[in-house]
Amino acid sequence: MNLELDETQSLLRDTLREYLEAELPFDRIRELERERRWDDALWKAVASHGWLSLPFPEAQGGGGGSVLDAGILIEEFARRAAL
Repeated sequence: MNLELDETQSLLRDTLREYLEAELPFDRIRELERERRWDDALWKAVASHGWLSLPFPEAQGGGGGSVLDAGILIEEFARRAAL
């Protein structure tokens, strides 16, 4: 299995990383963790970009992405929460 990112996957990673850094400051992450809740506006924005539907088949309204694409999403969300 090739785990090298292609150009589109690299763009996805970079775009999501930049978006999360701009829209989700670290102190906001910790605040949400303390309050045990999520940022509804952030999740709506992430969904509106199509990132949450990316790994699902196009026939079911998804983006038709791969398992690797889903991994990129998970990694970037986890990366932002851990920094």
